[in-house]
Amino acid sequence: MTSLGRRVYGRVSIQLVRESREPHHGTASTRRPGPDRRCPGPRPHGHERLLRRHRRDRVPGHHRPGAGAGRHPAVEYSLFERGIEHDGVLDTLKELGIGLVAYSPLGRGFLSGAITSPADFTEDDWRRTDPRFQGENFDRNLDVVREVRRIAAEKNITPGQLALAWVQRQGAVAIPGTKRRRSLEENVAATEVTLTGADLAAIEAVAPHGAVAGDRYAPEHMGTLGG
Repeated sequence: MTSLGRRVYGRVSIQLVRESREPHHGTASTRRPGPDRRCPGPRPHGHERLLRRHRRDRVPGHHRPGAGAGRHPAVEYSLFERGIEHDGVLDTLKELGIGLVAYSPLGRGFLSGAITSPADFTEDDWRRTDPRFQGENFDRNLDVVREVRRIAAEKNITPGQLALAWVQRQGAVAIPGTKRRRSLEENVAATEVTLTGADLAAIEAVAPHGAVAGDRYAPEHMGTLGG
């Protein structure tokens, strides 16, 4: 982590990661992702059992919501991946007072606005195999990004900052990955963005749950996906 990252780590609500070392820790890594086995499967009851056990065993002061300072589950969460809002995970976290760490908060880079064509990926970039970055899915998802960019422009911020501010507004701690100091500084600035009720409504109108085309991962990974 850069010196800037160390300075802001303790005082900002978004934890910034300079370079991803594991596939589930950010959007900048070009390594092929693997399933996140630290989180439960897609069944709501399974999620709730694990989270309740997590609360009991790992978080001191589990009898009082928000009392613990232990480890928190990391789950993919962004405007491009909102499944936890509908499978019981987010509700259970809130009920038990467990914090959420959101990895890939920029939709694996899509929401940064920097990706405009599949040709933007290097030959060894695993996102070439990501269904959301292929064919018609890419075009449909790029349309969503354009709308996010439009809303961001009205607030004089970048689409990435809008996406990170949205995650923060949901009460999650985002861990966007980056290898560039300029991107790190942009991500830090997102913590100062305030989203109004009208902003949230506008975002919801263009990027609701289900708006993104394509599965999260290629078929060979979906069967063991956990978080």
